Amino acid sequence: MNRKNRLFTENISRFALQSVVKTRKTQLFYRALNAVDGTLNLVHEEKLLQYRLAMKVIPGNMTLKQGQLKAMQEIFKRYRILK
Repeated sequence: MNRKNRLFTENISRFALQSVVKTRKTQLFYRALNAVDGTLNLVHEEKLLQYRLAMKVIPGNMTLKQGQLKAMQEIFKRYRILK
């Protein structure tokens, strides 16, 4: 992992996924998703919270063309693994 990605992962906020989706920055979605997966700064429950919040806001903020279905599948897969 290069330095830029490592810094992004280390500094991930508790509401990163939700923020990326709400601000419609879909190009950053997978980067934020991977950062949440890889960060050591969030405990198990905080990661589950990130996934739940993202699942709530994706339908209203992403279109199918932007990858809404794939995004939901990826989050649900991670949520089920952690739960």
